[in-house]
Formats: sequence, structure tokens, C-alpha cells
Amino acid sequence: TGEFYGDLGKYLVQRFNLQGKKVLDVGCAKGFVVEGLRNAGADAWGLDVSDYAVNAADPSVRPYLIIGDARTALTQFQNNEFDVLMSRWTLSCFEDTDLPAMIQQMNRIARLQMHFVWEDFMPNYYNCKPLADWQAMGFKKGTLLVKKNRLDNFLTK
Repeated sequence: TGEFYGDLGKYLVQRFNLQGKKVLDVGCAKGFVVEGLRNAGADAWGLDVSDYAVNAADPSVRPYLIIGDARTALTQFQNNEFDVLMSRWTLSCFEDTDLPAMIQQMNRIARLQMHFVWEDFMPNYYNCKPLADWQAMGFKKGTLLVKKNRLDNFLTK
């Protein structure tokens, strides 16, 4: 498409066979990736803590965005409600003490998960850890954890 989030949405739908699949983007902000996923054929939804971001989203995508804190809002969804749950650097915004309960809820509500995580970006601000430590956090078997530079590799193929 020539537009980053549109291209990312199209890539994710094609690469991971998300056509017609129900996807939740945790930490969606203004819903740019949700919009890209929807335009490429996924039944995409977003969750973000920022009422400003969700309310500033394009009106066409706003009905698919939910305002809520992932630490508590994930409990509102049904078991396996989503085919795929994804996040882009959102998990790095939480303390280790918050992650086990969130991961338990993510494991419950999604059949598959894909998370982009930081290993070393601004460790004084973000919760950064080696990929092996992220993998040991209790995610459901089959969860895809991608470090930032791997996303760059995906998008340049």
C-alpha cells in the first residue's frame, strides 16, 4: 500500500493466514494496525488504555476499538474468543508483577498469540529482557515472540 501500517496489516494477514480470523491488538493506540488488518480481510479489534488515542482514531475504525487497561479488561472476553491476540511492544510497558495474570488471560481468550517485545530498548523506561526470559513467562505453547529487529527483517522481505 505504501503506508507502513497498511503494509504491516497486509503482511500479517498474508503471512499468518488471518483472512476472516478474529484478531485482538492489545495496545492498539489509534488503531492504525487494526485498520490495516481489517482492510486486508481480518476481523480485527483493538484494546488500548488511552481514551485519547481511541477517540482520536479514524471514525471508520473507532467502532472496533475498546478503551481499557489490559491488566483488567482482558477478563471481559470469552474463552478462545479470538483466533489471534497480538501486541506490539505493549508487554514491555508492564511490570513483571502484572504480566503473569495478563498472560493467563491472554492464554485463555486467544487460540494463538504473537507479541513483539523489546530486549534492550530504553531499559530505564521499558521492561526489557532477553527473548529467552520472555519465553519463560508462561505463554501458551505456540506463542510467537518477535524481537524488534526481527520485525524489521519481516517487513523488508
